[in-house]
Amino acid sequence: MAEQSHLKLLCEDSVQTWNKWREENPNIQVDLSQANLRHTNLLEANLSQVNLLAANLSQANLSQANLIQTNLIVADLREANLRGANLRVADLREANLRKANLSGADLRGADLSRANLNGADLRGADLMGANLSYTNLCGSDISRANITGINHHKWKIKEVECTHVIWDDKLINYTNYEDFEKSFEETKNLMEMLLDMPFSDLSYYTGLIIEQAINRKYGKGTLRLKGQTAISDDTTKFEFISFSAPDVFTEIKNKVFELQNQLKPVIKKTKSKSEHENPFGLKSEINIPFRLGTLVTRPKDLERVLIKRYAQCHPLLQNIIHTILLHI
Repeated sequence: MAEQSHLKLLCEDSVQTWNKWREENPNIQVDLSQANLRHTNLLEANLSQVNLLAANLSQANLSQANLIQTNLIVADLREANLRGANLRVADLREANLRKANLSGADLRGADLSRANLNGADLRGADLMGANLSYTNLCGSDISRANITGINHHKWKIKEVECTHVIWDDKLINYTNYEDFEKSFEETKNLMEMLLDMPFSDLSYYTGLIIEQAINRKYGKGTLRLKGQTAISDDTTKFEFISFSAPDVFTEIKNKVFELQNQLKPVIKKTKSKSEHENPFGLKSEINIPFRLGTLVTRPKDLERVLIKRYAQCHPLLQNIIHTILLHI
């Protein structure tokens, strides 16, 4: 609960008096948790590192306020004015910021995971390095915002208004919000690999094995086989979508790239030994379903189960399985 003396000082005296008291008492940990500050004028208030856990700040005026490292977990900030506020490294997990004005706000490194920003104004906000995983941004306006290095794992961005954003320190323009949704829900999470084998039952199962091996290591649902395309008679393109945080996505992408290089010589060696035979089993049927959750937990068990399951298949697939398990 809020410390009543702190609450009284903030609400009954001027913001200037409050800021002076904070300056003179830098070592006092201010507790305003669960405080009712609805409609309160806190223009330019120094609330840095204040505990505002579950506080009611709906429709409050926090324009230009100092909220650096402030605890705003599950705080009610509906329709609050945070224009130009400094929220660097603030903790806003599960906060309600529906229709809040965050235009020009500094949110670098802030944790907004699972926060509700539905209909919020984020125009020109600096979100560099912010955590937006599972955040609801539907219907918000993030035009001119800097979203470089954000964690956008499973964020919701339906009908986001956006003319242009800064991503990886580059200005990206969008004609309409559908382009933004497509770019940051799919394209940024997409990875491709090419293998020198025709599209066949073996290539299909190769893609599924890669998907499940990655999911076993990084968590269920991390990677999904989006599709496969025959580039030529001897080349198949695999497309995967990763639903992971940026750092994990980079690691998985590197794994897939490394795996692509490791599988090429395996396929090439099989081709050279089968000059008069089709080494890929184009006409054979492999009726072995693969579903998420069917893999065992330990790598050695996984290797044993898969190789046993494919004991009657072409040796190439056994080599592919072994290579995948070895490098993932």
